[in-house]
Amino acid sequence: MRQLLLDPAVNREFERLRAEVEAKGREVKGLQEELQAVHFSQDSKSGRMLMAKCRALQVPHSCLLRAVHRTSISTRRHSRDFMSM
Repeated sequence: MRQLLLDPAVNREFERLRAEVEAKGREVKGLQEELQAVHFSQDSKSGRMLMAKCRALQVPHSCLLRAVHRTSISTRRHSRDFMSM
């Protein structure tokens, strides 16, 4: 093995392959961290926080939907009354 490393071409190839393996290892680690960040359960701290935020947003969302619905109905009534004149 020592004689193979003395050959500059073989040594460069080993260095290139070693660097490639290290780069792929970093890429795998980054993807694993990204996967962990995306995956949560309702029992985890981040999951509970996200579920609480969703519940908090449901109330204003439903109020806003009711207001839009009332406005839409009112607008339709006014346009229908205007057309019948």
